[in-house]
Amino acid sequence: MTDITVENVSKRFGGLHALSGVSFPLRTGEVRAVIGPNGAGKSTLINCLTGAVVMDSGCLVIDGRPITGKFGERLVEAGITRTFQNVRLFSSLTAFDHLMLARRSYERSHRFRPGKGDASGVCRMLLDRVGLSAKAGKRPVELAYGERRRLEIARGLAIEPILFLVDEPAAGSTGTEQMTLATLISGIAADGAAVVLVEHHMDMVGRVANAVTVLNFGRVIAEGAFADVKRDPAVIAAYLGTQAA
Repeated sequence: MTDITVENVSKRFGGLHALSGVSFPLRTGEVRAVIGPNGAGKSTLINCLTGAVVMDSGCLVIDGRPITGKFGERLVEAGITRTFQNVRLFSSLTAFDHLMLARRSYERSHRFRPGKGDASGVCRMLLDRVGLSAKAGKRPVELAYGERRRLEIARGLAIEPILFLVDEPAAGSTGTEQMTLATLISGIAADGAAVVLVEHHMDMVGRVANAVTVLNFGRVIAEGAFADVKRDPAVIAAYLGTQAA
């Protein structure tokens, strides 16, 4: 089991404290949802944990090793991957090419352990896992919105992640798509990764999260099991509303 901890992460943009001392443990094999109102700091947290934004203080610790700064290619080496709030794919690459690019990066890392077959076979297996086998030769513009979301997840799985951060995967999706995404996200944890899920759809959070952290104005205001968190008066007042009580 890999020991992963988010420790006292803070980020300030001018006079705005986007994150203030955010800490929580992560467990491989489990999903931790991070919820809160718009502007609470959820996406900023993911950006800090993946080095897209350099945190002012704090760190992500994996097996006792602090990871800070702009990670760049070191993300694959560290076993960290993510999806984006707004899907980010390469317009000129096919679905299969996206996975091959990620897989080749993983195969060049020190984490790579052979034994699951060649890169092409692994990528085709992942496309099948996310329901895109028939779309392997399609480019993003030829895919439906939900399919692009699933392609991002498959690309992340190609590096066999230790930590997978998923930023609002159900945004703009139908109920059926949300069920599919919930199954995929639960499966990522079942494979042994730690998952951080930022999500506004509480049905999905309740379905997949083993633990929940609630942010408001960049601070942790509650954490625990979803059933407990959703009854917390501070969470109801800040985010869920009286209908959740």
